[in-house]
Amino acid sequence: MTFIAVGELDCFRDEDLDYAARLRAHGVPVELHLYPGAYHAFDLFAPQSQLAAAFQQTWLNYLARRFRDTSTP
Repeated sequence: MTFIAVGELDCFRDEDLDYAARLRAHGVPVELHLYPGAYHAFDLFAPQSQLAAAFQQTWLNYLARRFRDTSTP
């Protein structure tokens, strides 16, 4: 399982979306999150923003699920 989070305005957005598509094409489960209006490192530049809080919660939820489910490599 791969977690990918990228801002809609991120300079690496297209590469990230392509990477997710290529992983999926090879059977790798991908959890992809595209954050509208967000730029590269939005969570570092604006850590108190609602968008950064949403990203942080999504990331922590993903990690919690992954650590609970140890049956999947």
